Amino acid sequence: MFSQNGKLSEKQLRRMLILPLYASLILVVPHVSAWLFGASIVPGLLAFFVMSLLYVAFIWWVARWYQNNRLCVVQNRLLLLIQIVRLIVRLAFYIGLTIAVLGEGEVPFAPQNTKQNAGGLLVAVPLLAICVYAAWQKREQQGRIYELMFWLLFVPFIFVVLFGIRRMDFSVFVPHCDVSFGILCYRAYLLLPFLLPVENYLLLRPYLQSGEKSRKTCYAIMGTIFLAVLLTLGILGIYGVQAGGAEELLTVAIMRCIRLPFQLTERVDAFLIWFFLVGCFVLIAQTLFFAAELVAVSIRGAKRIWSIVVILGSAIVVVIFLPDYSSMLWSYRTYAAIMDVPLSLILPMVGMLGKGESAHA
Repeated sequence: MFSQNGKLSEKQLRRMLILPLYASLILVVPHVSAWLFGASIVPGLLAFFVMSLLYVAFIWWVARWYQNNRLCVVQNRLLLLIQIVRLIVRLAFYIGLTIAVLGEGEVPFAPQNTKQNAGGLLVAVPLLAICVYAAWQKREQQGRIYELMFWLLFVPFIFVVLFGIRRMDFSVFVPHCDVSFGILCYRAYLLLPFLLPVENYLLLRPYLQSGEKSRKTCYAIMGTIFLAVLLTLGILGIYGVQAGGAEELLTVAIMRCIRLPFQLTERVDAFLIWFFLVGCFVLIAQTLFFAAELVAVSIRGAKRIWSIVVILGSAIVVVIFLPDYSSMLWSYRTYAAIMDVPLSLILPMVGMLGKGESAHA
């Protein structure tokens, strides 16, 4: 679609949701799930998958409710402020993840340890500048950007499946549980923070072209989660569950185990680092885009570019105060499990209750 009517096709909407969701899951979940579940990886990921389906179904239902009542998801200024702060914290984590990916891939001119956020920020500046430019674009242009780069994010894992399967230990797929059901569910819940890009559906759904349905998008999101769970098991089958729990950037490190035929390249991870950065790009650019959208709603007349710069600057300050990716991963997972995931459920319900009260009055 090439019109400038502020609307998105279902295909564009689907890809704007799938890309950041897939990146968020595949870059983090293999390591965190191995660390959380250990030998109970299969039932643990199954519990996470079931929780994910329930979460997606809830978001889809809420979006339909708001659409049927012709309401915006966020109307109250206080709720807007809370949403903006949530996005800034999420953005800070994505920037820290980007710095860690750059360090793991040993990108040229990067410091020896780019997992140290202050030094790694300098290396990440070119990517952040591109993200600012992408977030500055209009909604239709956002959709086209995601259409163009859709398949790039999946390329690295084609290599994993094709050239790593001979090294895979298929016993990882055999269910084994050595923890209670309650603990298993609790640990599965700790993975939900990396599912939060699904929440963007609430902000995108109002811009779907009239006459187009979103059910395929819902199914595509569920399929993406299933693919990420399946690839997580495959990655852990190649790398090992115990070793995967100790390797914070397992998704990048696994590429070192892959050998291409004919000795085409010695370091597959160095060759594919740019594809991983596509995942980092979509996470940062889309979070910036939505944060700027919310600022525009709360402050009329605010210039979009300055809103983006202020939001990015705020996130960078948060990144600087967290010394490395390891501490940031732990801090973000703890914060999101306690606050961000519950808020993603509570805030839409508050809006629904407010509508009910106003209608009753």
